Amino acid sequence: MFTTQNLADALESLNESRKAVYSPQKSELSFMLSGLSATDRGHAIEKMIVEYMNAHGIDATHMGGSGNSCDISLYVGGRLVRAEVKSSLLGPTSGQYYFQGVKPELFDILFFAFVHPTKGVVVKTAGVKSIELWVNEYNPTNKAKDDEPASYDIYFRGDMTNTKIPTIEWDPAGEGVKM
Repeated sequence: MFTTQNLADALESLNESRKAVYSPQKSELSFMLSGLSATDRGHAIEKMIVEYMNAHGIDATHMGGSGNSCDISLYVGGRLVRAEVKSSLLGPTSGQYYFQGVKPELFDILFFAFVHPTKGVVVKTAGVKSIELWVNEYNPTNKAKDDEPASYDIYFRGDMTNTKIPTIEWDPAGEGVKM
């Protein structure tokens, strides 16, 4: 029915679509991340966030997020803070960012990592209360499995905003927190 040439053609089409949004000339970091699988991209960004936290005096440990655990454990003011990291590429046709598998039961803070075509990785955070409010008020599709927490998918516009979820943007340049 299908041949390896059919697969090669399909893969080339996907690669051309990705290149239309991401290129090394726009942002080498974003281009490299766009070529990874969602799982590999997620783990790489989780590790980058842990390294950033540790470099700035926050005790952070990469937990890996397998099963029913958080991705990162942070110790802030002597208190354990569970963090989840979700990353997304800009959809070439939708012009939106799509974060999958958000499980509010697993975190206290959620890191949204937007792989932006020209800005590299833009990180925004939202507290679990904001996500729970969004779940309760806007009732997105619940993807609960047998022994796992409910899972939700969240869309952000191309400008990295969602009118229903307040976020705070990281500012590594030290110019102040952006909202």
